[in-house]
Amino acid sequence: MQNFGIYIIGDEILSGKRQDAHLSKAIALLAARGLQLSWANYLGDIPEQITSSIKASMARSDIVFSFGGIGATPDDYTRQCAADAAGVPIERHAGAVANIVAQYSEGAYPKRVLMADFPQGCALIPNPVNRVAGFSINEHYFVPGFPEMGHPMVEWVLETYYTHLFHQTAYLEASIIVVDGIESQLIDLMSAVISEFEVKVFSLPKLKPSRQVELGAKGAPNKVLQAMAALKAGVDLPHLVWARRSRAHRLRQVVLRLPGLRERIRGAVLSDQRATVGCMNEAGLLEKLRKIEALHAGATTTGEREAASNAAQRIRDRLVAARGQGDIEIQYSIPDRWERQLFLALCRRYGLQPFRMSRQRHSTLIVS
Repeated sequence: MQNFGIYIIGDEILSGKRQDAHLSKAIALLAARGLQLSWANYLGDIPEQITSSIKASMARSDIVFSFGGIGATPDDYTRQCAADAAGVPIERHAGAVANIVAQYSEGAYPKRVLMADFPQGCALIPNPVNRVAGFSINEHYFVPGFPEMGHPMVEWVLETYYTHLFHQTAYLEASIIVVDGIESQLIDLMSAVISEFEVKVFSLPKLKPSRQVELGAKGAPNKVLQAMAALKAGVDLPHLVWARRSRAHRLRQVVLRLPGLRERIRGAVLSDQRATVGCMNEAGLLEKLRKIEALHAGATTTGEREAASNAAQRIRDRLVAARGQGDIEIQYSIPDRWERQLFLALCRRYGLQPFRMSRQRHSTLIVS
């Protein structure tokens, strides 16, 4: 399949006078149709640079959207540069002239009509805002830099010329967060996965608020799943607990770190299934209390200490009542989903059985 690319042209973007709104929109318009953006270039108002860039992408047979530089002012070079790159002269397009005259009447002359001077043999792209058309040549589509004009024009091009490419390639992107990870430690692993599974592998480091690396793969779904299994095996560190989350179009793995418990906590995949509640006697309750107290002693964050302390106190308060009784259940309300995820990991790892009853809120957890 051909690659999709974009040019964003204009000194105003590079100087910071205008903020780019095209890159994210182009990605979104393509993604909604099962397509991907392969590259994006920012170009200043330098005719030689614009011409050479367009000529190169035409030679690659890329499908390209270009934003900006097709107005009538002396610093709008894109129309002439596109003609030079295609090796054709500039000529006044009769259809473009008709649209401008229909929109502005006598105001079309003498200057607005200059925006109808296009590369010879080009096709028009209708402008839904003011009827001043864009143009296309060699699968390069040139639209105004105004987002309210350019974005619907790009969408029109996709729906008019490229519906046969929509959703043709199965694609999956997956990643894990490696807390306290360092990219240099992952290079050999990434190289091995690329070589074995023929997928794209990426790493995105982050330093604040805590150091971490997002490590992932993208490509054909079956290969990505195999690659992710290899990546997770290669980052099998003793201080990581894995929690799986899924989205409609993207699979993502989230790693939670439990500070201060490096030697005792091993990687464990959290199950979404409700645990079977067994019989709880006094000895079992005392054992769970011992585990919670040990957890409290090793905790290093306020949230961990408070969760463990509260759980331990509630079990102590009910020890007397538990003598001679059956199951013991303690109910918690944890609104924050990440705190809830962490609490679930702690409970399951240390033998506690968290669940919720039918129709209870997601913030409610019962420990038995």
